[in-house]
Amino acid sequence: MSTNSKLVFFIALVALVSCQKERKHPIDFYYWKSNVSFDAVEQHYFNGLNSQRLYIRFFDVDNSGKGIVPVSKIKPFDCTLLNAEYVPVIFITNRTFNGITGKGIDELTKHINDLTTEIAVANNLPKIGEIQIDCDWTASTRNDYFDFLKKLKAISKKRISCTIRLHQISDKEKTGIPPVEKGYLMCYAT
Repeated sequence: MSTNSKLVFFIALVALVSCQKERKHPIDFYYWKSNVSFDAVEQHYFNGLNSQRLYIRFFDVDNSGKGIVPVSKIKPFDCTLLNAEYVPVIFITNRTFNGITGKGIDELTKHINDLTTEIAVANNLPKIGEIQIDCDWTASTRNDYFDFLKKLKAISKKRISCTIRLHQISDKEKTGIPPVEKGYLMCYAT
């Protein structure tokens, strides 16, 4: 096969592959307020865009220097206002993983799982299939954070996803790849 024939074949192959059917990606939303209120505008956009999932922040976790504690826990809300699969999101500060021990990770995992379940039950949420963790981990906290993710998967028996920031992708040799089913790239303040 001549060079020109190979080039024509390659271009035809690329054109064929690129002409696949257009895939529709779902449009899902994040809700980051402690006082949940789904007004008519939010309901209109959620339903009008055929959204299926609402990633809703349940609480934050921080090490205040006096111990690791939940912060800004979500207030009770009416989950029937949106026909959504609710995905709890827990934000954990990076400093939470500084100096934590194996036993501390076990306790943290249990407390987060218990509080997540408690909030889901209190708000009559349908079955939770996924928990998302939002943490700006670093090279120095990655091992403990990744250990936590594995343990949360085991104890919760749920899909675990996490957020990923651009600096974690650009420096993935140092920050590592989280042991989760799915990662969500956080693109904000751009």
